Amino acid sequence: MHLLYTFVLFFGIMIQPTKSKILDPKELIKSISSYKEACSAVGYEKRPCSYRSKNNKMAVAFHAKMTNAQNNLKSSQKVLFEHVFLNIGGGYNAKTGVFTAPVDGIYRFDWTILAAMKKYYITLLVKEDTQIGSNYCADTSDNELGQCSSSAIVEMKANQKVWIKPYNSYAQGVKANWSYFSGHILF
Repeated sequence: MHLLYTFVLFFGIMIQPTKSKILDPKELIKSISSYKEACSAVGYEKRPCSYRSKNNKMAVAFHAKMTNAQNNLKSSQKVLFEHVFLNIGGGYNAKTGVFTAPVDGIYRFDWTILAAMKKYYITLLVKEDTQIGSNYCADTSDNELGQCSSSAIVEMKANQKVWIKPYNSYAQGVKANWSYFSGHILF
């Protein structure tokens, strides 16, 4: 309640016209019953306050896990990460495996692949059909698995797309439930 009181007092003073009197904070609190109404009162109707960064930029983040092994993929296919843990901004589509930037910005993407025993799984991070990053994951032993991670920093415009795909046809064997794809806006 104290935080709401401070928030309302601060924004109540800021949004008052210069020639009118400043409202008593208790009156302002009575007129705004929740933080959502307070956000709406200062212009945040389209997106929740919790999805805004300190510089008022829309927060964007996703994190997804592969739940079904996708072996022997062709280079034209996309690697799917079907179980979505987080999708703030709604940019990641688990059915297509594609992230679509909801706003312009600099983004960071990370992906981790666990290759099956005696298999390899080479993947690329692709932005609008252009390779941005790569991840070579291979297991050469009989009793271990090869887990590999990669990341990339990418400048994106709103509605540009990024996804993970196999390099040529080098996506032999992967372990489901141990492979992930995530991304978030930096600024």
